[in-house]
Amino acid sequence: TIFSENFDASSALPAGWQTNAGSWQIDSSNFSTGYAGASGLRNVTIQNSSPAGNDSLITPSISTIGHSNITIIWGARYTTHFSDSGSQIQGLFWSADHGSTWNNIPYNENAHNSTWALDNAGASIALPAGASNQSSLQFLWVANIHNSSSGTYRIDDVNVTGSVTSDITAVNNTNVLADVYLINNSTIAVATRQPVNENIIAELFDISGRKIYTRGMESSTLAIDVSGLSQGLYFVRLSTGLENATTKIVIR
Repeated sequence: TIFSENFDASSALPAGWQTNAGSWQIDSSNFSTGYAGASGLRNVTIQNSSPAGNDSLITPSISTIGHSNITIIWGARYTTHFSDSGSQIQGLFWSADHGSTWNNIPYNENAHNSTWALDNAGASIALPAGASNQSSLQFLWVANIHNSSSGTYRIDDVNVTGSVTSDITAVNNTNVLADVYLINNSTIAVATRQPVNENIIAELFDISGRKIYTRGMESSTLAIDVSGLSQGLYFVRLSTGLENATTKIVIR
């Protein structure tokens, strides 16, 4: 599992989730049940009484660095009244460039029968190879609302998985702030364990202590190009102002 969200931790959309018109909301009614792994309690919902037009639900940035064969699956509850008025789910899309380009993901939507079930008939939806080994992968659901007094579409238990690739030469070098990976001796990937708003600074040092890279992390993942560096031992240091953590990386 690369990413998992059951929406149970808060009454507001989790950190990093976005909705362009504000119609997707956390709701605790009609909680998920009926499929393996259903978490119940809360889900993210769009109602037919929302303003007419398209409204998007976008995931946070998800790192697939070091992973291939990316898949996504989620539970959904689609009511008859949601579709009666003409409202519908327009589709699912993915982006690896922070939303500049969205690519459609074909799948089979659940029946409009008000029953919770894993979408796509319970089969994980495979993404194209371009979704593999990305520092920032995002998913987008689009609902087209025709506006009526009743009906909802609900999502719960979003799960993204992948296979660990064989080209990771340093796997799970973990410290309290991040997981650090070396890929093909050309890229250091850093996936933080802290909120982005903690102003995390990433620095790279050689064995003599010379700083050769520094950057503030603007998202939960960062890719550092080390293809031009000599073989040897290096150190990745992350700092928040309150704590520091250092990880060793060997470039061969």
